[in-house]
Amino acid sequence: MAATPLLFFMTMKRVLLLVLTALFAAAAIASEYPVQQYQFLSDLYTIEKKYKSMEGPASMKKVTLLDGPPELLWITGVKTEMVEEDGKTAQLPELMCHVNVDLEAERHRALFNLKRAVATRLVTLSQGITDTRVPAGFGFPILSNEPLLVYTQVLNHNIDNPQNLKVRHRVTFEFIRDRDLQKPIKPLMNLGASGMVLIDDSPLKFDLGISGTSTGQSAASPEHGASCLMLQRAPNATGMGSDYVDPQGRKLTGHWIVPPGRQVNHSDVTWF
Repeated sequence: MAATPLLFFMTMKRVLLLVLTALFAAAAIASEYPVQQYQFLSDLYTIEKKYKSMEGPASMKKVTLLDGPPELLWITGVKTEMVEEDGKTAQLPELMCHVNVDLEAERHRALFNLKRAVATRLVTLSQGITDTRVPAGFGFPILSNEPLLVYTQVLNHNIDNPQNLKVRHRVTFEFIRDRDLQKPIKPLMNLGASGMVLIDDSPLKFDLGISGTSTGQSAASPEHGASCLMLQRAPNATGMGSDYVDPQGRKLTGHWIVPPGRQVNHSDVTWF
């Protein structure tokens, strides 16, 4: 029993050394990549009733990350929070529908003298994914005076009488000034892709790996690359640009009804 305190001491010492090592490593990364923030508030939204997905109040704002002469920046993260009218008090996160951050694609292409086409969408945040960051040492290049188009939308699935509840998105960009780098950063490029399900009457629908379990679980089958589930398109998806036709001619949608239960879906997005 006398050995127990010594063993505890040695264990705590190792834990302390691990913690200190992690802190020193984090400090080194922070010095190599000093991150700054730009934060703004969306328009004020009044929630008057229940809204289906993609049907709540929405608006778009054009923002730039820094004032002054143009300089190279590296975007490393974007997050959104639901707040009250004062822009500070936290509000229910489930009142968020989504946030889209878009580039002015042709302008970005010209500013960086790119020969390839540039995708418009930089990032989308949605239910369950309200904060996204790239790995340390990576970033998306943008000029400080280059406009970003930020589209925000709210919804309400659960509150029967919201009584004109007022909310905003508080959107935060994290970025690094190229002039502050102590170590080179690896540039990222943006490409759009969508998780999808089949919506046509293809003969393949009888062999799509769909299990008939009572839980609603669907097993993905790897030989059907584009999508393994056949489900109903969301009724408000018409005209929203969420439907596709893959190289095999199959009709797909990226906006569908998810039935109760667990659902597993695999989509091949390489053809995007």
